[in-house]
Amino acid sequence: MAINATKIVIVFFSFLFVSVRIIDLHAAIYYVRNGGNDNKDGLSDKNAWATINKVNKFKFSDGDTICFKRGSVFSDQTLRSSGNNNFTIQDYGEGDKPLFNANSIRPIFIKNDIPIANLRIKNIDISGSNWSASKDYALTVININGIIVEGIYGNGHGNGGQYGKSAIFIGSSKAEDACKGNIDIFNCELLNYGTKPILTPGTDYCGIVIGRITNGTISIYNNIIHDITADCIQLFSATAQTKIFNNILYNAGENSIDIKSSSNVAIISNSLYRENGFTGKGGSGGSSIVALHDPYQVSDTMNILVSGNAFDGGDQKYCVSINSINDVKVFNNFFKSKSGVGIMVSRSRNIKINQNKFKDISGNIVIGHDTNRLEIYNNIFSNPNTKIINKIDGGCIYVNNGAFEETKIYNNTFYNNGTCLNLIAIDFSNGTVIENNIVYQSNANPLAFFLYAVSAGSPPISKGNCYYNPMSDNVFYYKNISFTKKNFTACPISHNDIFADPLFKDADSDDYSLQKESLCSGKGASLTNPFLYKNRFLKKTKAY
Repeated sequence: MAINATKIVIVFFSFLFVSVRIIDLHAAIYYVRNGGNDNKDGLSDKNAWATINKVNKFKFSDGDTICFKRGSVFSDQTLRSSGNNNFTIQDYGEGDKPLFNANSIRPIFIKNDIPIANLRIKNIDISGSNWSASKDYALTVININGIIVEGIYGNGHGNGGQYGKSAIFIGSSKAEDACKGNIDIFNCELLNYGTKPILTPGTDYCGIVIGRITNGTISIYNNIIHDITADCIQLFSATAQTKIFNNILYNAGENSIDIKSSSNVAIISNSLYRENGFTGKGGSGGSSIVALHDPYQVSDTMNILVSGNAFDGGDQKYCVSINSINDVKVFNNFFKSKSGVGIMVSRSRNIKINQNKFKDISGNIVIGHDTNRLEIYNNIFSNPNTKIINKIDGGCIYVNNGAFEETKIYNNTFYNNGTCLNLIAIDFSNGTVIENNIVYQSNANPLAFFLYAVSAGSPPISKGNCYYNPMSDNVFYYKNISFTKKNFTACPISHNDIFADPLFKDADSDDYSLQKESLCSGKGASLTNPFLYKNRFLKKTKAY
């Protein structure tokens, strides 16, 4: 029996080898260029075809590759599906990427009634937008299992384009037509998608949109996307494992990254910012650098990670907004913003915000209504600007979570050497716990306090914190009573707090570690990863 089984295995693998070799032998490479001839066989540059029309009519085989010559411009037809598996569309030669002129044609539209597997589109220019005045995408892929989109360049205003459009769409508005398998989009540069001028409010034109992908993986990385009317990257109704990483995304009229009703998403090591002169607005207006929300109410658990990113909000309202979703971790990011808020959380639960650095930002964290089980810990907040929120100046953390519970703020370091009045402000919350923080407030204003609490509901709890202000004795403002370093221990919300200089090693250089003589050992943030983001905000880097 063992000998027979061995023979069967040998025969089986021999059959597989022969099958693979047959597929390889039948695969061919075809060429298309300006000045070609559609009557030729297309199998070499010398015998290259001339038009997309020829490509669309030709019957290809599985494994074939169609190559468009660099420096050529194609304006006769939209490139459509070949209906073949393992099919590649790419460039060849030298010079500028082959241009599918979107001012004359819709560049690429691939949809199959019967799903096919493994499509690769590489190094094509899809610039322009005037093929029609309606909202649409320059590159669309629907009902394909396994997609690679690499090195696409698209300038929506290129060659005189002005009608708007979006750049890339993968998936479908209908679940039965959605792409499956692994999706990779990388090394693309997309810019100026939206009406011209880009600041005009209008339709939601986007850079990359992925919709209704429920299995496999989605990877979007090493792309540069900027000056977009709405979103640089939008993901909706997707549950596949998604990773968005190492992208440079800036000047989005709505959101640099918009995650709608999707789960299992990791947003990692991106540079995201908004230049101060950019005033673009999408269909629903500018909101956040990263928006995490559930408008379709499809999931109870979102499982989203935001980590290692550098945010510069400019005058954007929020760097990160978390609305009506659960299970989010915001970890090890750098935040700055001229006039906006670092993180906004509302109507969500199981949110962890830790090991981030907030520097020179207006409102660092705002906790809105119906928020439950929120932890803010091991963060550094330095030099917040004055920010009025609901008539309360809460420059670092503002809590207004509408009678919901389990908000914990612990082991953070707050350092204010500027104009912010109240580092932590609490309005209408139940039992917020503030523990083991270092709160340094250098402000002589008589209205400056570490903790400003006027809340209804159960009182906050302050325990084991170190407070210090070399310019004022103020500590708490609670229920219309001011408590100073002379009497703050009599405040009913204070438990084992101290008033002492934490003795930072070098706060002016952002070193908030403690000297050996400090009385605050074990308090404040203890970060294990350095924040090396000074060179992360790259400007208009050339396309790949």
